[in-house]
Amino acid sequence: MFTDLGCVCGPSVVEGFWLDAGLAGAHACPSRACLDPGGTSLPVRNAARLRKSAQFRDVRKRGRRVSDGLMAFGSARSDIEISRYGLAVSKRVGGSVTRNKVKRRLRECFATLEILPGYDIVVSARPAAGQVNYQMLLSSLRRLAGRAGVLQSEETGQ
Repeated sequence: MFTDLGCVCGPSVVEGFWLDAGLAGAHACPSRACLDPGGTSLPVRNAARLRKSAQFRDVRKRGRRVSDGLMAFGSARSDIEISRYGLAVSKRVGGSVTRNKVKRRLRECFATLEILPGYDIVVSARPAAGQVNYQMLLSSLRRLAGRAGVLQSEETGQ
């Protein structure tokens, strides 16, 4: 038996086994949004990320850059209606486990911030970012985004 789940990724075809097992969202959904039917988490879609080095270079060349001891934050206006971001975490931050932990924390920070639409953002983690907790990364990212002028007005207190 095949059925259409109609997840946010578009129509998908799943065998009846997955439905009978209670795993309705167990199809190959690239955004994984269908795995959270209640919408409790805010995953940042892959489409909202900068991936190519030319995109990073463009933001660094024509954008505004602010920084502190934990990270450098670059932002530039883009032609599209959504804001995209890219993360740069070098080996100076730490080993692979530390770098991936910093990237996971920064992705979660972006999911909680209200960024204005139409910006490309590049965050470069500094070595001290591997030594701090999530709350420190979040406060640093919020402060830098406010200084760059890309936060919604209610978060900046204006």
